[in-house]
Amino acid sequence: MRSAPPFRFCAESSLARSGDDRHGWVSANADAVTVLTKPVPSSAASARRVSAAGKFLRADGARFPLHGLTYGPFGPGDRNHGLPDAAAVTRDLRMMREWGANTLRLYHEPPEWFLDRCAENGLRAVVSIPWTDHVDFLRGREEARAARREIRDTARRLTARPEIAALLVGNEIQATLVRWLGARRVQHFLEELIDVAHQAAPETLAAYANYPGTEFLQPGNADFTAFNVYLEDRAAFDRYVARLQNIAGDKPLVLTEFGVDAQNHGPERQAEILTWQREVCAAHGVAGNLLFSFTDEWHRGGESVTGWSFGLTTAQREPRPAWTALAGGPPAVPPWPRGDPPRVSVIVCTRNGSRTLEECLASLKALRYPDFEIILVDDGSTDRVPEIAHSMTGLTYIRQDHAGLGVARNTGAAAATGDILAYTDDDCVADPDWLTFLTRAMADPAMGAAGGPNIPPPPQNLAQACVIAAPGGPAHVLLSDRLAEHVPGCNLAVKRAAFDSITGFRPKYHAAGDDVDFCWRLQEAGVGIGFHPAAMVWHYRRFTVGAFLRQQAGYGKAEALLMARHSGRFGQIGGARWRGVVYHPALVRLLHQGSRIYTGVFGYAPFQAIYSPPLSEASWIITSLPWWILALLFLAASVWLPVLGFPGALMLALTLGSTARQAWTLTLPRPYDGLPGRLLLWFLLLAQPTVRGWSRFAWTVRTGSSPGGPWFRPRWNPGKRLRFSKHVAELAYWSETGLDRDTLLTELGARFQTDRHNPRLDDGWRDWDVDFSTSPWWRVRLSTVTEYHAGDSRLTRVRLLSHATPRHIFLNVALAVLTALLIPLAGLHPLWAVGLFFIWTVLFETGHHTAVSRAAKLTNAAAQAAGFTPAPPNEKPPAEPASAPDSDAEG
Repeated sequence: MRSAPPFRFCAESSLARSGDDRHGWVSANADAVTVLTKPVPSSAASARRVSAAGKFLRADGARFPLHGLTYGPFGPGDRNHGLPDAAAVTRDLRMMREWGANTLRLYHEPPEWFLDRCAENGLRAVVSIPWTDHVDFLRGREEARAARREIRDTARRLTARPEIAALLVGNEIQATLVRWLGARRVQHFLEELIDVAHQAAPETLAAYANYPGTEFLQPGNADFTAFNVYLEDRAAFDRYVARLQNIAGDKPLVLTEFGVDAQNHGPERQAEILTWQREVCAAHGVAGNLLFSFTDEWHRGGESVTGWSFGLTTAQREPRPAWTALAGGPPAVPPWPRGDPPRVSVIVCTRNGSRTLEECLASLKALRYPDFEIILVDDGSTDRVPEIAHSMTGLTYIRQDHAGLGVARNTGAAAATGDILAYTDDDCVADPDWLTFLTRAMADPAMGAAGGPNIPPPPQNLAQACVIAAPGGPAHVLLSDRLAEHVPGCNLAVKRAAFDSITGFRPKYHAAGDDVDFCWRLQEAGVGIGFHPAAMVWHYRRFTVGAFLRQQAGYGKAEALLMARHSGRFGQIGGARWRGVVYHPALVRLLHQGSRIYTGVFGYAPFQAIYSPPLSEASWIITSLPWWILALLFLAASVWLPVLGFPGALMLALTLGSTARQAWTLTLPRPYDGLPGRLLLWFLLLAQPTVRGWSRFAWTVRTGSSPGGPWFRPRWNPGKRLRFSKHVAELAYWSETGLDRDTLLTELGARFQTDRHNPRLDDGWRDWDVDFSTSPWWRVRLSTVTEYHAGDSRLTRVRLLSHATPRHIFLNVALAVLTALLIPLAGLHPLWAVGLFFIWTVLFETGHHTAVSRAAKLTNAAAQAAGFTPAPPNEKPPAEPASAPDSDAEG
């Protein structure tokens, strides 16, 4: 198995090819900048091959959107390969070429003479390889063996022909059959067939043609995502294409069939629907679409189909209105929908990023967008960054003393003249249409910001391949197919007005976390964040394991800093609590392992989607830092008490087994998918959360931040009196209409009477306002104060203090005495007392935290009902305080 050599970024007029020859990646830089190297195709035939490059396809050194029609079948495959006679084929292919097609789809293996005719007319072919996919093909070994043999033999026969754009190893396996066989078994078999095709035809793309009835079948090793979609309502079609783009992830989306029946809808309506379908595909950045079909003459099961008329021409090759309406080649990317496109300021911030900066800037200069500027902010670099900047024309170069990423991004914004600020990193290469798709995502007035995917180029070595496959890299988080909760800063655009409304980025974020804080504050300000899957940038992943782990340590530090401002968005072990779905390829694949499929009654639902459960904190606990510490403590204690070695060993076995299963589940590219790659990926799955967790913990201690529930942040309170352990939470609420603590206490009093929390009010001798029960074992003391600011602005603060009820204290004392008596009587080792005390401490602290959490939820609900607005408890308002109220107002 050959390893993938490093590659060179090539010009727009040449095709770069990776070690896996089905994938190409190009930069707009025409200079010989050898940041990396990559082999040049050895022949013109290889250069003509269609390759996958991020969300798009390429051929002949340029983007190649598949645009064409399905052709046939015109009879059984054993009769002239399902084709008409040679003279008719020649006329049909010439007609399609003049219409503007560059690709056609076949449902049988084509003969050599047919591919010669395609070459003469500049046409490529997507070939569906037929096999018995309509029966129970997994029941016996012979059926599966025959399918593999058919795929392998066909791929071998076609591998020498560059006219073959792609091979489809299956087409629309019936949903009820998939339900019968088992979705995972079918998917694994399809992945096996794609592997067979890759081995037999290593330079040819391979995929499976899916349809909405089995949307969940997504072979992980397919080179692109192929779907057959028939939807005749524009809004429904638009929504579903957006969904398919996100299902495709980092791969190109090709609609291998879509069409309209002219017999039922009429020729004019057919033309209208197909016209807007192509427009929708272009707007979503679909990599190709093949209309069904060229002519009404087609066969199924060896018999002519007469009940439908999907052809753009009749059986006699007479053009319908749709033929004329769609002629002229693939549609261009739609422009900005409202008048002139806005001016965009592209801002790149760098610090010692000379290794990849030149390629980044070259790609930005080659953007296909009518009105933009490039601003480079140098954050005190000590390498070749100034030299590179001065050698490039057409950009604004700003140098500042090292102050961190947040300050650098604000510096770029201050110098920008555009209505939209578009940020990318110095290790990114932008797609030529990046700004076009990015601005389209902000055409909706509700969207004040937008982003797109950041896709890793083909890996250069084993370490980078494993880094790409492992979780932990930058990824977008989506609330819906078009609305994002977070987009990484390497592919982030924001309208100037939205940027100014939250005063830009926070300076305290020096290397990471600034984009997360920025997106969360935009949402708090009511600004929507759009997402466009085709607005892609290539983004390097770390080249070495050490660099990857240092990156994870930086992410851990950023999370600790984020907790200080967004504590409610973090779980108790420190991980961010996302409301949306994290679209990282590794996480998506792991989520699908525990997914369920909605098939409808008896498996007849027309759209059968996969529903993946969210990754619970429990799934991350077994690789978290506290888990490792507890396991090691058990193992260390087993030196004195051997029985403690069993839980420690069990914990380690659970961690190693779970991560090993994940390592063999995730997808590695072919050149690196061997035992060394899987073992290294296993190590990264073990090390990444530990390194990140340790860094998060260390910086949490340094900054005093900690995770918590919505709008509150638990912290230790020293207190003057010794108490039986306690947790304190602080909440804060704004009011611009004069609401104060009396309003909040009145609302809480009404809720206490309803919910029977057994409240006790301050009798004048207490330092709290009300003491109420959250459970039979715990009570919480609540105290309030109101700060008076300018005008009618009020800031009411609330402190919550948990304490155990007398019955809980009595029970714990009794258990402690009983344990002290039983351990010597039973002849147990004294270390049993240590273990039991540890368990008791964990349970006791959990009870305190739960009590505060329940009280916080109750208080938040009361504040919201009373008309308060939640505010971070650790931030002071910008307004000047008003004079103190008189004693009557104080109440």
